Amino acid sequence: MVDDGAQNRIALSPGANASVGTEDIGRLRSTLATARIVSLQLEVPMAAVCEAAAIAHAAGCTVVLNPAPAQALPDTLLPLVGILVVNETEAAMLSGMTVGDTVSAACAAAALRQRGPAHVILTMGAHGVVVANAEGSRHFEALSVRAVDTTAAGDTFIGALCAALARKASIDAGIALGIQAAALSVTKAGAQVSMPRRQDLAALPAVPQPSPVVRADGGKF
Repeated sequence: MVDDGAQNRIALSPGANASVGTEDIGRLRSTLATARIVSLQLEVPMAAVCEAAAIAHAAGCTVVLNPAPAQALPDTLLPLVGILVVNETEAAMLSGMTVGDTVSAACAAAALRQRGPAHVILTMGAHGVVVANAEGSRHFEALSVRAVDTTAAGDTFIGALCAALARKASIDAGIALGIQAAALSVTKAGAQVSMPRRQDLAALPAVPQPSPVVRADGGKF
């Protein structure tokens, strides 16, 4: 559902997703073991997510987790995750911190990184993206577009990010591609039909280089 401000409201009927079990993941063991990137979210049962993360991590694969729909995570899951991608709501729920601007986003991302992921990416819609990793916290500006429907913007961002990483791009290059793809997706109505192909992004401006996030006391994260 989409409101008058182009923001989405998700209604979910789990259907077949709810029946995915660890035995289903076990049948994919050989595929998971040879993948470069495994992208996971929480629309299947947590046990299946944890099993997939464990197999992929053990095989040296990068695990990308989007904890949506937002819910508490087992302590054993985040140490298996290479890249955690959260929005403001998910970050606030998992970190216990209010996220309202880039500084609070950097604080929450840094706190979540302490739980295991090498990279925490916090998406903030029109306010851009904050990433926390060993290089510190950086803010990427969003591209200015006329939003029609924000449904699937997050999924589009993660898809583009993973596609870039699968081609061995840097995390910053992956984030930039994700921002471009998500920006284009919100200019069209619908979910899957709004997701662009790589060649569709050629007409978009480049994403500006990220800037360090500075704490209220003037220091860097």
